[in-house]
Amino acid sequence: MNGDKAAARAERMVLLLYLLLSVGLLAPLASNRILPDAPDHANHTAAVVQARLALDEGQFPLRVAPWQHQGQRYPMFQFYSSTPYLLAGVLHKYITPANPWLALKLVYLAGLAMAAFFIFMTARLFGLSSLAAAVGGVVYITFPYLLVNIHARGAFTEAFAQFLVPVLSYLSFRLLNDRSPHLVAALACCWLVLATSHLITWLYTSFFLAVLVASLATLRRLHWKFPAFWGLGYALGLALAAFFLLPLTVMRQLQIHESLPNPYEFNWLTPISTLLSLTSAAPEPTPGMNTPFLHPNLGLPVMIGIVGCMYCLFSDRAFRRSRAGHEVLVLIILCALAFWCVWSPVDFWSIIPQPLRIAQFPYRFLTYLGLFGTLLFCWFLKQLEARYGAGASLVLLLAVLLAVGPYLPVLHRSFRTIESIKAAPDLGYGAGAYLYAVEAGPSGSSRRRELESQLPVVHGDGWLIMGREVRVAREYLKSLNGYLYLKGSTPANWKSSCRQLSVLVDGTVRESTDLPAGGFELQVQSIRLAEGAGTPEVSIAFASPCGFVHREEDPASTDGRKLWVLVESVRFVPGTADHFLGVEKLQRLCSLDRDELLCRLRAPERTALQLPVLYYPDLLRVSRNGQEVGYDRSPYRAWYLVTVESLKGSNDISVRFVGSRWGNRFSALAWLVVGGCFTWGWLQSWRSASGRLRRRGIKQANSD
Repeated sequence: MNGDKAAARAERMVLLLYLLLSVGLLAPLASNRILPDAPDHANHTAAVVQARLALDEGQFPLRVAPWQHQGQRYPMFQFYSSTPYLLAGVLHKYITPANPWLALKLVYLAGLAMAAFFIFMTARLFGLSSLAAAVGGVVYITFPYLLVNIHARGAFTEAFAQFLVPVLSYLSFRLLNDRSPHLVAALACCWLVLATSHLITWLYTSFFLAVLVASLATLRRLHWKFPAFWGLGYALGLALAAFFLLPLTVMRQLQIHESLPNPYEFNWLTPISTLLSLTSAAPEPTPGMNTPFLHPNLGLPVMIGIVGCMYCLFSDRAFRRSRAGHEVLVLIILCALAFWCVWSPVDFWSIIPQPLRIAQFPYRFLTYLGLFGTLLFCWFLKQLEARYGAGASLVLLLAVLLAVGPYLPVLHRSFRTIESIKAAPDLGYGAGAYLYAVEAGPSGSSRRRELESQLPVVHGDGWLIMGREVRVAREYLKSLNGYLYLKGSTPANWKSSCRQLSVLVDGTVRESTDLPAGGFELQVQSIRLAEGAGTPEVSIAFASPCGFVHREEDPASTDGRKLWVLVESVRFVPGTADHFLGVEKLQRLCSLDRDELLCRLRAPERTALQLPVLYYPDLLRVSRNGQEVGYDRSPYRAWYLVTVESLKGSNDISVRFVGSRWGNRFSALAWLVVGGCFTWGWLQSWRSASGRLRRRGIKQANSD
């Protein structure tokens, strides 16, 4: 009993020390008023503001960013990440109501301390001393790539996921020795949190931990039930996260899927010279990146752990043949695999399945070098302690703390302020990643052909996209008996003599005109666009040699687009009257009741209504006069909006983003199973404790 109390006291002391160290590691982010210049700091802070707005609406789990895209219900939390913003949003709502940036930093602080503590607990499972295990926790949270994500990149969700990886490792190793139901349930909950935090880290952590658990179970000759219980926890975690994962899996039309790069294209960011540098070194001698201080590096402690364990394997034959030596070899092999993915001198990405390329950048695999390298460092420290005593741990702890200095950069000031973010919490470049991708122009059902269709050739902020092709059915253009209509304006102070705007059909100029300064209207007959024969579809685009780039006019701007024409409307207008009410006219008839959009109107006849809600198939619940109805889509600027048929007379229409119905059901069922596992585990613990008390009472009675 005294031993348990001493262990608990040591754990509390270690956790307090980790909290103090975490405060020091966050020193470059010390200011609560000024944001660092990496754009993701501001973008994630804006997401925290929108998470609080979502909580104010009563959203749980978070699904929709209420402010984005003119309040048209952008489901960023459904498709990108939910849990980190939920935690930061709760802190912002109840603890730091005036400062979302401080709420985000509090999550960083708690996450760093938690990650270090669970590395400490994992190292204790391997039989290390408390001092050596405590040093292991320090190594993990001072790993260069973790600090790069926090400071230089501002990658809030990925750093949050890196905090969770040690927790998963600890629970996984516990399950190799303990089949308690509550451990299975805890592992499932942890997988849920990781999946809803950072999809990339969740996917590759699943692979690396599965390989490690299978290898350790084989080397230790465990009964198949032990790894099976780990697999059960993982499967249960998948079911818990089904509400989040299922829409991502089945919806391939998101904009993000069209822009996933081959990670090999970015292997210049991770050259050997940078990875193995003994200090923080840039991948290129000349700064040419948008993110300063992005210096992916293994770090001295991890390199010591890997090289030291390799030396022990080669120099100590008994250790090499022991089970511990085999486990160390597995960790080294996993480090080598992760290093290959980081360095990637060969383009193996081109031959693996497309979904696995979501890594985007090879440096993301440094997360696993940090985890396995830290465990190897702990193993090496155990060998040194056996030879030199506890002094070896103290010496290496000092070395680790000295080595972290170069990875704490002096960050520059951002042009976005906290007050401006609170007033307009724009998500930045992530605001378009999870829109439903624009496909073809007007086509499909006969009802859609009657719509006054807004062409998807406009940026979200209203600028005309030059060169974007929209494919339109030739027969539609012929039967339209109308025209292509563009209403907009050009800069009144436009200094260039160039004012030419052309309409391209299949890459050939079909119409060209010089636009006046200020407002204008342009019409091109649809029959002229349909001239020619052969293909069933024609490609229509706007083109112009004119334009200006924001970045050239304002050095502080990161906007590299070529802009010229600001659009009010660009659409096909039928020659005959249609029955379509666009979002501009319908917006004033709609209001928001918590997380539900309500629109009330009287229609003299059946009309197609373009609602101020982003379109996603099967994820919305649309009701008309209390009955759920189907819905269609129609283009608006660079995205699609929900379109629904009204009835003649009164119409009360409500729209709510509910996510995947099947995913929600799977998750609800999984929570019942998790609750059962926790209850079962508690009953087992209660029976065990009751048995110990009964035996102690009997023993006491006998002694009396």
